[in-house]
Parts: sequence; C-alpha cells; structure tokens
Amino acid sequence: MAHAYVSYAKTDVDAADKIAAHFEQAHVVAERDPDRERSGTHLSEAAAKSIAGSFAFIVLFSQHASESAQVRRELERAIEGAIPILPVILDDTPLPPWWQERLRHLVRVDARADDGSHFNALLNGVRRFFDRLCPVISLMNMKGGVGKTTIASQVFAAMQKTRDQRILLIDLDPQHNLSQLFFRRSTQDTLVYMDASVISLFEPSGLQDHPSPAENWHTVNVAAADPPQPEQIVRRLVPEGRTKGRFDIICGQFDIAKYAFLDNKEWIDTARRNFVRSIDVLRDHYDLVVLDTNPSASFLTRCAFAVSTRILAPVRPDRFSIRGVRLLNDLMTRLLEEPGRPPISMIFNNVERAAMSELESDVREGKLDPQIGFSASRATLEHRLHASKFLAVREEGMEDDPLAHLAIYRAGGLWGGALQETLKDISDEIAGLLEIDAKR
Repeated sequence: MAHAYVSYAKTDVDAADKIAAHFEQAHVVAERDPDRERSGTHLSEAAAKSIAGSFAFIVLFSQHASESAQVRRELERAIEGAIPILPVILDDTPLPPWWQERLRHLVRVDARADDGSHFNALLNGVRRFFDRLCPVISLMNMKGGVGKTTIASQVFAAMQKTRDQRILLIDLDPQHNLSQLFFRRSTQDTLVYMDASVISLFEPSGLQDHPSPAENWHTVNVAAADPPQPEQIVRRLVPEGRTKGRFDIICGQFDIAKYAFLDNKEWIDTARRNFVRSIDVLRDHYDLVVLDTNPSASFLTRCAFAVSTRILAPVRPDRFSIRGVRLLNDLMTRLLEEPGRPPISMIFNNVERAAMSELESDVREGKLDPQIGFSASRATLEHRLHASKFLAVREEGMEDDPLAHLAIYRAGGLWGGALQETLKDISDEIAGLLEIDAKR
C-alpha cells in the first residue's frame, strides 16, 4: 500500500507516534524503520526499501535529530531517490550547515506549539503528493442527462489507449448506466450476485465471507474487514494484449441506493470510511480513478467528494446544465472547507461540430461567472465533445464486447477519425490538469 516514510531520532518517538496515529485516522499509512534500536553505520535493508517505495518523506527535525546519524542516512537516501521531503520542526534548534544545505528550500511544518495544529497542515501536504500518484476525478453535475457516462467511458478510454495508463472506472450511480453500457444483463447480474461490484467498497461482503450488503437495506455491516483487492472486484474492459496499461471497471448496482434511506450516523460514517479506505487501496494499483456519479446531493455524492482530487462537470449548451453546475458549486461550498476542496472543471458535450451556441460563448467569455458562482470561464476546457453517431449507446449483443462501445476503438471513416482526434485532444487536456505523465 502507498505510504509516507517518517524519519526521527529515537528520543522523538512520541512525536512520530502522534503523526502516525493522526495519519491512520485519515487513512494514510506512515511507515518507519522497524528497528530503531540497532547500532551500526549502514541503513537497514528494511528502511531503504520503505524509503524507496514511499510517496513522501517526513523528517522530524530537533536537536536530537541533528545529531542522529540514522536520520541523516535516511534523509540522504530520500534525496538520492528524489522522494518529496516535508520537514517538521519540533524545537528551536537552529539548522546546522549540513541540514541548512538540504532543507533551506523546503516548506517546513512548525510543530513547536505541540497543540496539534500542525497535523492538518502536514496531512494536507502529504495528501498532495499522494494525490499526484493517482488522481481521482469525479464526473458530476446536479442535472442529469448531460453526458457523464459518455465522458467517463469515451474520453478516458481514449486517454488510456493513447497514454498506456492504468485507468479504473467506478460506477457510483445507482442507475448504473456505465455498467449497462459494457455488460449484458446476465453478466452484470452475476457480478452483483457475487458481490464483485461497487457495494463491496462500502461494506464487508461475500468477498470477505460476509453476507451480501445487498440483502439487507435496513442496516450496515460495521464488522472490521480489509478492503477488497482489485483482483476480487475489478473487471477488464480492454483485453490483455490490446494495451500496455489497463482500462477496467467496478460494476455498479441499484442496491447502493440503500444508503440514502439509513439515518444511523454510525452506520453511515462506517460505510463512508470503508469507501475511502477501499479507494486508497485501489489507487495503489492505478494511475487514475474515475467516478461516474448520480445527479443528486446524497450520501454517494459526499463519498465522491471525500476522495476526489478534481470534479469534471459535463454540460450541454442549455441553461439547465449550467444551473446544475451552479447547484454543484453551492453544494461543495456548503459541505467542503478550503483548503482541500477539489477544483471544478467544465466540459461542453453534445455540441455542434463547427458552431458555438450563444450560451457557450457567454460561459467562455465569463458573462455567466456571477450566475454560476465561480470562474467557470477559466474552468471550462478548451476542447469540446461534439455530437456523433459513434457516441450513441448501442443495443446489447449476444456477447459482452466492451470495445464495440468505445469510439476510440471502433469509430471509422472521415467523421470517425475526426472524433477520435477530438477524444485524444480532450484526454490530453485533462491529463495536463491532473498532472498525469505521458505514455510510459
């Protein structure tokens, strides 16, 4: 599992323990050298391996740390491995020359007050590094029918195909249209019956030898259980051999609507924590996670907010779609505090190929920014997805063939080629926003 590494002098173990406990509550793993009592001049194999595999290196600086050869060795290894470093200042000890040379350009977290105020600042800093490892983007608009499922499937299939990334789609809409796009009814029913579906992200299920959460809409299983592993719950959409990466999905189901009808706070909080933990496990195995959400303010929406690093709002060129984005922004403003609120991007969908509507022009020129409630003009993607017969939902066939539903694989001819180029341009623009590396 992805982790941050904590380096500290032996006498600062209490401070390290507090940080690890705070991180654990936020579902962030903090590892450290398991053998702090050993002697010698060489970095242990366990510590070297843990530092090399970390996404961030936290060094607790104090008088004791400045005199610790162990902390110095660990910091040097992090620098050699180009691991992002976050210094935490524990006391008033001035930085000696060796430390000054290595830490002078870094943003430091001041923990000298020891009142706990530094924990959130440290966690936010670490989270930013973690989020860059595997962003989570949620397709959202409080208006239905704007093309969330189309964008989720078509644009991110293009991103995966052109960049060889590992991309996971999660169908978080009780209507589960995304799953219906790719699977015939019998296949989807089988996945749901086996709990190899989205509900297992919220509760222990048949995957952990528990009763299926779908069987009981009146309670939440609060038993402790590890989140499901990808091989238990994920299904490939692009066959192995057709791509160097992966394009996968976690099947949706109507039963996740049950959480909207429960009023027991402990149950709901447990389900949300399980979901966050499950997403963090999945992020270890992918370069991008994409959530296709329902158009309502619900428990599922709050779960998506809890894990999203960016919101992508598809809009059609009509005032109802724009109003849906305004409502989405209002909801986020009421529920989420800054910093930490994921930014919103907008993409125009189902537009005319050549012409731009008056409403779209008004959005891009900033005329509707006051009405929408934020700088939608700056948040709107340059590229737009035009209407095309290749994006129409096809009737389910006798066999499951996800590629038959993806324009980046099946679109042909003059107009099909133009659509594929558009999909690539949109996916590249989104990849730039998410800081996703180019093809490896």
